[in-house]
Amino acid sequence: MVTCFTFGQNTRQITIKGNFTQLPQGGHLQGIQLYQSGGQNYIFVSGSSNDFAYYFVAKGISDTLYYLAYIRKMLNKPFKHAGGFQIAGHYLVVGVEDDDAKDSSKVLVYNISNPGISDTTTAAFFLRGGIFKESTAGAVGAMLKGDTLIAAIASWDAMTIDVVHFYFDKTTKGITTQKHIAKWNMSSNVGWNAYQSINLYWVDKSEIIFVGTGAKNGEQIVDVYNIKPLANNNWQWIKTSSPAVDFTAQSLRYAGGTGMYNNKLTVFATPAKTGNKEVKIAFQVID
Repeated sequence: MVTCFTFGQNTRQITIKGNFTQLPQGGHLQGIQLYQSGGQNYIFVSGSSNDFAYYFVAKGISDTLYYLAYIRKMLNKPFKHAGGFQIAGHYLVVGVEDDDAKDSSKVLVYNISNPGISDTTTAAFFLRGGIFKESTAGAVGAMLKGDTLIAAIASWDAMTIDVVHFYFDKTTKGITTQKHIAKWNMSSNVGWNAYQSINLYWVDKSEIIFVGTGAKNGEQIVDVYNIKPLANNNWQWIKTSSPAVDFTAQSLRYAGGTGMYNNKLTVFATPAKTGNKEVKIAFQVID
């Protein structure tokens, strides 16, 4: 089971301080993930703008206070919209789409084992293009299985899900090739929503947890699915719960993400944009 960080029992907010006037104009924040390397805690947040897609990284000073460490520019316009993303092992997997034409995107993989150094270039990418809305990548979930990095890529409003495998060289541990494995149309899936962020977690060899976050009619959405991988790359989706969350200044309509700690789901959210000097991330533990 994937784990993230624990916080004080009554803590419900993390503050990131820094010079956020460095961020480009336009767009909004999108995905949130927590990460640990060399005993240091980090928060990664993706975002879009008028000109390029980016993510920024903050380093933890305490459980509740982080400071902006750096901003990583990913791709220029038209690929200016970075979606919800996930960190699997020490790989960050994120989709960046043309949100104007809505007909193409790239899924980027970064090695974040040494944040600020190892992620200066992409470790791999997967190009999607040609089909209106279906070739976008507004949210990407990821998980590791042996020498394979598995990415689930959601299209516009998460109406289709593509699964792509990134393969590792057993000697160098670098990503060498990628392959499209399966596509599912989710429009017939009862209770399916337009997720802004999707996350995948292995339970065991035969079971996966899928968590989608977003907002609908002003209500915050957290949907949890139990997935059983079947033969021929088919997955059986069963919605198991839709736990209620209570975010006010923050919203899952924009930046959201999840993590697991002691088998408890933790949901994170931010406002659409940062302030000039800080951004506050709210979180709630789902029992």
